[in-house]
Amino acid sequence: MYRCGYSSEASYGAQSYFLLRNAGTLLIDSPRFAAPLIRRIEELGGVRSMFLTHRDDVADHARFRERFGCERSSTATMR
Repeated sequence: MYRCGYSSEASYGAQSYFLLRNAGTLLIDSPRFAAPLIRRIEELGGVRSMFLTHRDDVADHARFRERFGCERSSTATMR
């Protein structure tokens, strides 16, 4: 598990985490779409899935989806 850093003011500075799993990589909450972070995530295999824990922690989630084609889910979809 990696802490992404690059917190976004748009998500109130919430932390994001990147997990390497046998089932594929997972990004928990969305950091800023920053070039150094994107390069590192690409080196680690890209983003397969993204899980958004709160409505206000979405930051640049759409840019990650566009770049990596990752599936997105959130606590809102689990109700």
